[in-house]
Amino acid sequence: MSNLVVSFLPCQESHAWKRRRSFYRDKQVVCLKRQFLQVFCKYIVGINKYSHDASVCLVNSHSGDIVLNCAKERFSRRKHDGGDVGELMEHICARIGVELEDIDLVVQNNHHYNIRNFEEKLPWTSEMNYYPKEYLSVYNVLPRIPKIEISHHLAHAWSVYPQLEAATSSSGDALILVMDGMGDSTREFSNQFVSNESLYIHDLMTSRSKQVEDWHVLWKEKCYPKEVKLFQNLREAESCYKCSKNGIELLWKRWTREISPPELYNHSFEDMESIGAVYSRIASHIFGDWNSCGKVMGLAAYHVPKQKNTTSRWKEWIRRLDNENIISGHLPERVDIHWSLLKQLPCPNKWNEQDEDLCQFYAALAYRIQKDTESLVLSSIETLSNQHEVPILGLCGGLFLNSSLNGKILNQSYFRHVWIPPYPGDEGIAIGCALYGYHYFTRTKGYRKSSKPEADRNPSRYVSPFLGLPYSDDDIEEAVRDNLPWIEELRLSGVMEDQKKLVASFVAEELYKDKIIAVFRGRAESGPRALGNRSILANPCDPSTKEKLNRRVKFREAFRPFAPSVLEESLGDIFELSIPIKYVSESCRYMSATLPVKEEFVSKIPAVVHMDKTARAQVLTSLHNSWFQAIVAEFYKLSKIPVVLNTSFNIRGEPIVESPNDALETFLDPSVEIDWLVLEDRIFRKKSFPRHYHSMNVALRRPVRIHITESPLSEETSWKVVDVNGNEYKLLSDIDATILHLASTNKYKCDDIVRELLEESAEPIHSSVVVARLEVLWKLRLITLL
Repeated sequence: MSNLVVSFLPCQESHAWKRRRSFYRDKQVVCLKRQFLQVFCKYIVGINKYSHDASVCLVNSHSGDIVLNCAKERFSRRKHDGGDVGELMEHICARIGVELEDIDLVVQNNHHYNIRNFEEKLPWTSEMNYYPKEYLSVYNVLPRIPKIEISHHLAHAWSVYPQLEAATSSSGDALILVMDGMGDSTREFSNQFVSNESLYIHDLMTSRSKQVEDWHVLWKEKCYPKEVKLFQNLREAESCYKCSKNGIELLWKRWTREISPPELYNHSFEDMESIGAVYSRIASHIFGDWNSCGKVMGLAAYHVPKQKNTTSRWKEWIRRLDNENIISGHLPERVDIHWSLLKQLPCPNKWNEQDEDLCQFYAALAYRIQKDTESLVLSSIETLSNQHEVPILGLCGGLFLNSSLNGKILNQSYFRHVWIPPYPGDEGIAIGCALYGYHYFTRTKGYRKSSKPEADRNPSRYVSPFLGLPYSDDDIEEAVRDNLPWIEELRLSGVMEDQKKLVASFVAEELYKDKIIAVFRGRAESGPRALGNRSILANPCDPSTKEKLNRRVKFREAFRPFAPSVLEESLGDIFELSIPIKYVSESCRYMSATLPVKEEFVSKIPAVVHMDKTARAQVLTSLHNSWFQAIVAEFYKLSKIPVVLNTSFNIRGEPIVESPNDALETFLDPSVEIDWLVLEDRIFRKKSFPRHYHSMNVALRRPVRIHITESPLSEETSWKVVDVNGNEYKLLSDIDATILHLASTNKYKCDDIVRELLEESAEPIHSSVVVARLEVLWKLRLITLL
């Protein structure tokens, strides 16, 4: 195998962060300071780092308000990106005008190991190339700033606290249930016990835990299973807390053993006995990715249990899964895992939509783990409701990204209010850390909380999910200017003051015509759900919409469903509800729960109804997202359907778009069939390849590097081009490479290139082939025509 690299024009190593240099302009920082920050404002910073889903959250030290929350993946463009947060923190500070001296306290978590101990060794470990030198950035280690660490489940619990705080002031106490794959280890808990280390805080610390003897008593009182000991290798599995206006107190915690050596990737948590870990093990078995739990949930609906006359070659396994549990028990006392069944499961990581028999087996496996999880969690929540006479339940941890489970919890009516934050997984850890820091800081420093009641600041206990960085009109204009040869703007006629209304009406009318529209507005959502600011919208009434979106826009599995955004006043008309609409509406503002669709609407909105006749609803009100609510209201007038299909603005394997440039990159991908892009109040569509291309000059858009790989065995050659931003493109033949080479000289017109290739080609080719490749390279935005 031989490799050859050919560079056209100076091409330097680059990174996705460098695309955002425009953010650092002084005029924009000043503008954003005025818009975004308060005079003399100080901040508490929450951080999740050195694990997956690294993120940073800023909270106002004086008021406790969340200023912003940014996930690293949105800026690096690598899904679930982890590691350090140096570049992210530097980017945030530069973008909104914060100095490190403005930070009062840093609260952080990494559920794999203690951050302070890890960072104390970094000067040596990075010098030995165990870890990147970037880990030593002052924006990552944040020297000379007071720091504490809190345990993983405690951080999860505090992430839902803002939704519960106002409720507890009027309705008494609430409960919080945390369930995920794994949390912190007993090593960190026990180290704190032995050394009385105050820089690591966990939920077994109380006012009476002054002596080692008291800690052992607390362990016996609150920890399960009862046979486990404090100094064994254990990890947090599930935890339950009582929440009051004074804070959060642990009721019980179940631990799971670390069965595999900690040196294994992610501590081999798929061998652990938490509910979340077992569910992830099934996701890995079917799809080869422990993060694919949402796919498992969607696939489960395609299995009909105890079907007779099945002809699948896996029918014996399907029957076994219909009759045997994978997981059972009752929290917190015990969870029983059917390990012998799990270890015998056939066909690991062989998902293939073309193999119908195999898909039937995988659907039966998905159904089994989904039903077992629902049974175990629902019975435990019923017990909690019987033991504690409180009306409010908060749910967080990665398991509660399972909207089917959440919908059943909601409809069982065990609690009057069920609150699920828009970021229940580890994307919410930084928020929980920062909010705990505010509670800790106001208590230790004597700061007073905001005198403005929480209910006034957050009507109906709504917590805004739109916590990303703000983007200015200049940011949008720069992104548009950079892509001007490939887009054209639609000008709507009307008064400028009514521009938002005009755009909303236009979007509704185009949706009614079955167009697909991408939306970029305001600040990005925190969490994995797009709720109107980074969304792709479509008509839910067309049965073909689901297939079109999955195949031509999102590029994902055909069985995966899409969600409806529905007007609050129509909620009861569309869904079968067992509790008052008010409580359903409050719990479904972040697309957190699936609800059963009424029979008469199943055929009216087929693109958003799943195989089991449920849909994951986002409830819209004018109070919380008036522009998006106006679109659905306009669509209702046209179609008599108060629903719009809403899915995240990204394609398979990529994070949700963050910046205007990200939005245009995805929209202009030639394989993505989106009709319109809305950037704030501006509307764009793609340009066609110029009809009069013949006399147009051809130039490279950006410097590129071509990688040529030759295989001596197959005598095949492959071409790959990498642009200055690190984007990779696969080329079909040496025709593409030759066009790029000629374009780099800025001397050739399209006709010249066609003529050159026809003359120089060793084999006869038709001019239409060359023109077709010119068009492809133009649509990829590797070349421009001037």
